[in-house]
Amino acid sequence: MKLIRLLLFTALLVSWAAWFAQACTTNADCDDHNVCNGAESCQAGVCIAGVPITCNDNNPCTIDTCDPIAGCTFTPANGCLISGKLFRIQGGKLPRMTVQTGQDMVGVAFPANNTADDPVVNAATVRVFSAGNFDATYPMPTSNWSYIGAPGANVGYVYSDKANVSGPITLFALRPGRKNKIKGRGPGLIFSLAVDPDPVQVVLHFGLTGRQFCLSFGGRPDFLPGARFSAFAAPPPAACP
Repeated sequence: MKLIRLLLFTALLVSWAAWFAQACTTNADCDDHNVCNGAESCQAGVCIAGVPITCNDNNPCTIDTCDPIAGCTFTPANGCLISGKLFRIQGGKLPRMTVQTGQDMVGVAFPANNTADDPVVNAATVRVFSAGNFDATYPMPTSNWSYIGAPGANVGYVYSDKANVSGPITLFALRPGRKNKIKGRGPGLIFSLAVDPDPVQVVLHFGLTGRQFCLSFGGRPDFLPGARFSAFAAPPPAACP
């Protein structure tokens, strides 16, 4: 008896849906000119909704949207939230710092040659801070940047200042899809290891109008007061500071 009732109810629902559905003879009759909700089809004189498309390039540096006409679009975001492989600061007579990103800077999110993000043309900075402990922004001027490969090839960049002429950042190797590393040393590095700085925020900023790339290091820290702080395998932060 229950099965009969269920079948009757199901048949009623199908009839109700068909009654409200748009009548058609071809698929073109059902087209709502919106690619985002999928391709509509005509089946037995009734318009059937399509399957909505998913716009996700798995890149945290882009804003993923769907345009009714063009379909999926992936626009570079101003505040790109990227993962971190390693962060380390060491005290002593010659303070040192190492920052290593995850592999998130790739595709349209990578700082392209001859754009506002190009550090060879527009320079860059790296801000390193821990709330209530320290906050310093280090310059990386255009004079110390060079292209990897030919200009326009978008193979990558190298920043080199081994003599600390322009500041404490000595090396930054930047390539798409790689674990990019920043190194710094010397008294120009400003940080305190009196208390645990966890989490440490890092913001890479390219040019005056270029994008920011934000990291947050904590979660798996190693801290020795007055000597060192390290953090590993940091996921992307929830937001840029």
